[in-house]
Amino acid sequence: HLSMCICTNRSSVNRQMKRYEKLQTWGYMLEGPGRPTLAAQRKVLHVLGVNTADAYGPYWVDVITRGQPGRRAGQFQLAGRNDLLKAVQNGDKLVVAAPYCLGISQADAAWFIGSLAALGVSLIVSNDAWCVPPGGDAKLLLEEVGRRRNTVAVASYRKRKSN
Repeated sequence: HLSMCICTNRSSVNRQMKRYEKLQTWGYMLEGPGRPTLAAQRKVLHVLGVNTADAYGPYWVDVITRGQPGRRAGQFQLAGRNDLLKAVQNGDKLVVAAPYCLGISQADAAWFIGSLAALGVSLIVSNDAWCVPPGGDAKLLLEEVGRRRNTVAVASYRKRKSN
């Protein structure tokens, strides 16, 4: 399909062209208990169009060993994610390898998705299994984050109990 735009205002066209040149596909990785390894996450991001070859590419990484308690803990604990939120622009796309890599809890992931929506950023998680446009419905994605968090918590409890 070929599309054409007829514009009489040349400066308007130039501004739009510059804006499209600036649109970016970003990546975010969160390493921690119950989450894929950074190597596995990097592969998913690469397949979905994030430049992961450069050590200073358009992706951010956070590593946690244990999430801090509290509903808003992830907002303070995940510095890389906070830096990412400062870098993205309206119209950009964020790729995350797995639902549980969105945050340290379901509430934290909901805050992150809401922050992306407020900035006009689309979210793609797990090879297009979940695509959330800005302001789109993320209910099923957040339910998956909650399921995964519960699975990790139960496994951790059983491990402690068996020792």
